[in-house]
Amino acid sequence: MRKHHCFPLPSALYPTSNLQSRILMSLQNVNESKKDASTYVGCFLLTKRLIMIGAASSQSYLNPPIRELRGLELWIYKLYWNSSRVTDLKRKLSFKDSKFIKPGKRVRLAEALTLDFIARNTTIPVPQVLDVFTVNGVVNIVQEFIDAPVLEDIWHKLTPDEQRTSMVQLKDCLDQLRTLQPPHPERVQGIDGSGCLDDRLAPGEWGPFDNHAAFHKFLGLEAMRMRPERFPLVQEALSKVHGR
Repeated sequence: MRKHHCFPLPSALYPTSNLQSRILMSLQNVNESKKDASTYVGCFLLTKRLIMIGAASSQSYLNPPIRELRGLELWIYKLYWNSSRVTDLKRKLSFKDSKFIKPGKRVRLAEALTLDFIARNTTIPVPQVLDVFTVNGVVNIVQEFIDAPVLEDIWHKLTPDEQRTSMVQLKDCLDQLRTLQPPHPERVQGIDGSGCLDDRLAPGEWGPFDNHAAFHKFLGLEAMRMRPERFPLVQEALSKVHGR
């Protein structure tokens, strides 16, 4: 088997030491050539003195511009996170990653900044953001993987007391979000000044708006407010959000 050098790699992309040892043990038994197996072994025979990209203490990965993965980082990303071979091996080992990578054309830095802002200013248990980067221009957010069922899927299995407790917890989360003071309360925008994404209002990214009046005009609320005889049922609701 060929020898491979060890490289310090970002811990946000690197598998846990537990998985490393289990994968190495499994690779020793694979029925393939030594040359092919050594390629995979070389990926995980890495030093334990790993560095966190951007240094977690400073969280520089949350500051634009977002870096593009290149070279060794990109190779590790493709091999470990985008390799069906490694995915199948993890499934056979019944291993669950503690990290989750969310990529996509609609994924933006603003999403990571929002999670970080909520985590720093509330007690809502949002996933921890570990890193942000792009691959071929597509934003990827590395975040904590929370292994838990979706409430909607298990609601019918909960007792009445458990359902009430769940509702109390959700109410507390919503109350905290509603009282959370945004960085620029006079504007309607993403936390980083970008536009908003909500297909219920408009497709794609829309905004930002300099003030709430401009946002209400975009929604068509001002037109309805000026014609109460035609839209009588919404006037009470409009009065509550006027100027907000």
